[in-house]
Amino acid sequence: MYVSGQFAVVSGKATRLETFMATVAPRKSISHYRLDGLLGQGNMGVVCRGYDKQLRRPVAVKLLAANRLDPASRRRFRGEARLLSLLHHPNIATLHDFGEEDGVDYLVMELVIGHTIQERLKAGALPASEVVPLGVQLMRGLAEAHASGIVHRDIKPSNLCVTPDGLLKILDFGIAIGLPRSSPAATTRSDVRLFPDFAGTLGYMAPERLRDGAADARTDLFSAGVVLYEMLCGQRPYAAAQPVRSLELMLLGRLVRPRQIVSTVPRALERVILAALQSDPDRRYQCAADLARDLERLQLPGTPRCRGWFARALQFSRQLGRAAFSRSLVVRPD
Repeated sequence: MYVSGQFAVVSGKATRLETFMATVAPRKSISHYRLDGLLGQGNMGVVCRGYDKQLRRPVAVKLLAANRLDPASRRRFRGEARLLSLLHHPNIATLHDFGEEDGVDYLVMELVIGHTIQERLKAGALPASEVVPLGVQLMRGLAEAHASGIVHRDIKPSNLCVTPDGLLKILDFGIAIGLPRSSPAATTRSDVRLFPDFAGTLGYMAPERLRDGAADARTDLFSAGVVLYEMLCGQRPYAAAQPVRSLELMLLGRLVRPRQIVSTVPRALERVILAALQSDPDRRYQCAADLARDLERLQLPGTPRCRGWFARALQFSRQLGRAAFSRSLVVRPD
């Protein structure tokens, strides 16, 4: 079983957290959602496997933890719901509902069944023929988020789930932020200080995040580059014995090229990943749609052809990605 933030990703036995459930969410239902058991806990609360009694479908229900009922945490939780409500894309887990009952805030999400990239990497690196289509889907989902003025800030293998049909879902927008400017340029400016914090995961954070906390669309693309590198090589690009040394290597932009680790990595794919991992955001890919197009152009031998429902979902994902950057509306949550 795996749970990431507000999304429950079921891939095995459920974790037993009955004691935590009794302390944080001593209830059998909330609104018209039956709570069938605890799946895990995220940064802001607990995630339960639930059942929508009106629509008769399984869901994932996130409840704000009892020790997070202060005004600031509730504003952040509700801001997360507002950001998620802007996103409708096959490669992003869907928000179904948000509400409050008896002083308890809750989010209702689709129940995503599958394995995270982190779990898949336990068996070793993935072949390029698998990495490319997964990378394209990741970029399409990010393109939709960025076009809606949303920066994820925590792209990493444990926040990416792959369903049995091969559909990638971006999870956990718990620390996502809205861009502050209502102009298309907001998606490509990294000199805007959005939040004076370093929320995220070391090892996947872009250098500018570590320098001054700034974040924009390109910081997500750097994190995505780290994930692509890790999928291909089985290790992160700035791996070192000491965490401080890893940070130093990242800030200096010193990494081992993928082909030095796995000689079969196509040169064109290596160039794409290295471009995403540029330390200077101005030299990096400027938008997710461009990165997605470069991945699609590779046409690697052995890349599986998509059929049936998944093919239609991927085609829809591509159409949304092309349309995403024609928008000029950028939204910042209150």
